[in-house]
Amino acid sequence: QSVALIPIMNAYENVDFAMRLAECEGDYDERIKQVLNMVGMGDRMKHMPGQMSGGEQQRVAIARALAHRPKIIFADEPTGALDTETGLKVMHLFKKLVEKEGVTIVMTTHDPNLMEMGDLVYEVEDGEIIGRTNNKDTTRP
Repeated sequence: QSVALIPIMNAYENVDFAMRLAECEGDYDERIKQVLNMVGMGDRMKHMPGQMSGGEQQRVAIARALAHRPKIIFADEPTGALDTETGLKVMHLFKKLVEKEGVTIVMTTHDPNLMEMGDLVYEVEDGEIIGRTNNKDTTRP
């Protein structure tokens, strides 16, 4: 749940550093700007983590996770520090990534509204699976 941004690097540099660690190919600058814009942080890319709210830091962490085009993302309460509107934007972004880029997102949440947005939902209580819901209905628009 911790965003673990490097405090002496701005948002752009945090994403760049993650891409270099993953040894990504291609135009780093273009991809960094693209993912920061995806999460609504394009205008804050030169800000240091200490100059951002918790929600902004979380969005930079999401951009960092997306930058190297992973096949799967594990997201532990990715909207936990976000206001409702921004949280919904992140969820719509996740849905877009699933549909357009084939990314699988495994997410934990306590928010029942967000659970409704998942394609497949497992409900866990005291370490046991107590329910499974398939929300992916091909008849919906």
